Amino acid sequence: LGINLMTAATSLANFGFKSTLFPLFGSRALRLNPALIGLAIGMAAAARFPLSLASGVLSDRVGRMAVFAPGMSALVLGALVLPATATFGPYLGFALLYAVGAAASHMVYTMVVDRAPSDRLGSALGTNQLFADVATVGMPVALGALIDASGFGSAGVAIAAFGALAIGIGLVVGDTSPRRNRGSDRT
Repeated sequence: LGINLMTAATSLANFGFKSTLFPLFGSRALRLNPALIGLAIGMAAAARFPLSLASGVLSDRVGRMAVFAPGMSALVLGALVLPATATFGPYLGFALLYAVGAAASHMVYTMVVDRAPSDRLGSALGTNQLFADVATVGMPVALGALIDASGFGSAGVAIAAFGALAIGIGLVVGDTSPRRNRGSDRT
């Protein structure tokens, strides 16, 4: 259950930043045209390619939480500071900071694989993905309403809170790296 809750909190932070806060802030606050917003999102997606590969290799060496916590912290920082951005340059920088957090966010799926018994791996991954999907269903609507009611700063704080919650749950769950936890069958 712990990793599934961590996945839900991670998904809320990740999806909230990517799908709602970042593009709406670019459009409404910075008055960027859709092509520039798309360029920033595309650059973040491209940056995730090498970052995801590196985070996977690094997590095998130093542990899942040693990669997840700093990466999610980058996303938390980005969510908190993005609303103070006034120009495209820093906005693009926050897209790349998001990419660091997004690349590390995949550690939650690796943690499921680390902990699930081999005869229940498919079921464990399916359940975990359900937690992620349920968490993201209402996020754009909730964040959109929060932005309308309280502004971008409040939305950034909400995203940061979910990211911090994911880190906290991860610290309670503990590192799941196979080399560190031989014989564990907890999901």
